[in-house]
Amino acid sequence: MHNFNVQISGRKRFVLFAPKEHANLYPAFVHAGLWVSRVDPASPDHAMFPRYENAEAWSCELAPGDVLYLPLFWWHCTE
Repeated sequence: MHNFNVQISGRKRFVLFAPKEHANLYPAFVHAGLWVSRVDPASPDHAMFPRYENAEAWSCELAPGDVLYLPLFWWHCTE
């Protein structure tokens, strides 16, 4: 699904990956419409997930009043 993240208060950090990074994120199928990466971007295990080193990531931080649009199939991690 497409996703709009609206920050009301506080701050939130996002790490984003384009759909082309799918294989580098070692996806696991959860159920129809939901895939998760087995890699923890905050502490990646490069021995277990070596292709993750090739994944191109973007980071951003939302502040109050910010909106982030995530198109369909974009991977994201939120802190």
